[in-house]
Amino acid sequence: MSVTANPKLLLSKTEEWASWFSTFKRNAETTDVWKFVNPGPFAEDQMVPTLEKPSEVTYDGEVARLAARGDGQETIKDLNEAQLKVFVIRQGEYKTKMTQYLSDRKSYSDLMTWVHQTVDLALIKFLPETANLRDIIIKLKELVGVTEAYKIELARLAYRKALHTNRRTSPVDWYNQWELAYREGEKLEIFEVEGDIAIGDFLEAVKTFDLEWAKRYKDDLRKDQRATGKSSMTLLEVGKQFLDAARDNVRDKPSSGAFSTTNPSSSSEKGHDCPCGLAKNRHFWAPTDCTALHVAVNGIANSTRPVREDRMKKAKAAMTASKWKTLIEAVKAAKPASGGADSSWPPPMAQMVIDQSTPEGRQLLAFSTMPQAHPLRDSTLLDNCASTHVVNNRDLLVDVHPASASDVVLVGDTALQVVCRGKRIMRNAFNGPGGRNTRDLVLNNVAFVPGFHTNLISGNELRALGYWSCTLDDTLRFGTMASNKIMMNMSSKSNNGSVHWRNDVLMDDGVKNRDG
Repeated sequence: MSVTANPKLLLSKTEEWASWFSTFKRNAETTDVWKFVNPGPFAEDQMVPTLEKPSEVTYDGEVARLAARGDGQETIKDLNEAQLKVFVIRQGEYKTKMTQYLSDRKSYSDLMTWVHQTVDLALIKFLPETANLRDIIIKLKELVGVTEAYKIELARLAYRKALHTNRRTSPVDWYNQWELAYREGEKLEIFEVEGDIAIGDFLEAVKTFDLEWAKRYKDDLRKDQRATGKSSMTLLEVGKQFLDAARDNVRDKPSSGAFSTTNPSSSSEKGHDCPCGLAKNRHFWAPTDCTALHVAVNGIANSTRPVREDRMKKAKAAMTASKWKTLIEAVKAAKPASGGADSSWPPPMAQMVIDQSTPEGRQLLAFSTMPQAHPLRDSTLLDNCASTHVVNNRDLLVDVHPASASDVVLVGDTALQVVCRGKRIMRNAFNGPGGRNTRDLVLNNVAFVPGFHTNLISGNELRALGYWSCTLDDTLRFGTMASNKIMMNMSSKSNNGSVHWRNDVLMDDGVKNRDG
């Protein structure tokens, strides 16, 4: 199996080491040469395997070997029958070793080529001039590698994130992400996954899904602590118990709704009726707080939560009914004050939070045939099909936090690994009451994907908040078709080179150069 270089994967700085080294190790293990390139560390008395050509076994060589061994014969010119049998066996072993060596050497050479194709030229010049790939990896690790302390800190951050990312997701999906973070934390022996405190933290987190189950297991934990001083179960065992309960609950429920946290018999009595059309037992918030209804009535969201277009349309169609008169008046009264400015302007900034999940079995690899950087690499595209905001330059982000191992950006039928997420502030990108380019555009939870062909703003997320692109004049607008404000002027790029940007809008250089 050969190793194919991925032009989108480039090692140039510390933030890219984890993803790059993970791919390197996977390639080495797949081709069965990891034992020859593993950078260690190794114990002092540990034998370190090296790729060496086996010594050839010939007839003359076997005669010389026996003569040098000094087995009592004065001179050996020919092999006797017993010695000839041994020679035939040794020659067969040599041929087997040689076949394996040639295969390993080919894989080793391919991996060496991959390294030189995916390491920045600025780093290549510091690498040792040697054919020993292990020495090269050790040097790369010294230059940009992640220390054990940093790996532990990343694992701690990832575990805490997985533990508390328990909103707007199913319990089974949440558990799968949690276990991935747990396994990594266990491997690095972080204290967040050890002991009864870790179990207590887990039970607190799953209260969101099943309050009664969490309370019951917390009572059991306390009983164990009183009786023996510690829990009778490990954290992973408690987690598996929760997963079984979650699956049983989903299987036993007549509908495919959210995981119940209350008595099933009383679930239909909870919630609120709302013009947005969401089922009463799923509308846990008051109708006066419904973002879809606020957009339908006031043309402006009352929060940064994403709004589904079908809910907004249902709210618009239903709000004229007399039964909703009092509610509609309350929502109108709650419209944010403008402080004297034109109230048709949107709030000061747009903030979007994307909870990107990973389809099971999705391979976290992507390959490209582009020989050079994309011509729009440093531009920012408003992509009407994108589900998340993306940057290819970490310097565009602030408030950065590591992404989980399962955090990916889907491109066609491939998945690109997200290294980290953060906030992107585009200084003076928006028009406002004060004039052209007087407001910042703030994008939250932006994915950093090294080597991504360009930078993206998700048009889907902007539309959910009332922003839409007008391709007639290449503008981004806020409001309705009849009454709206121009938020940004952009330039259109279509049929650019070999890439077709259908219905996408490229921000002009002025906006690009004002990125904070």
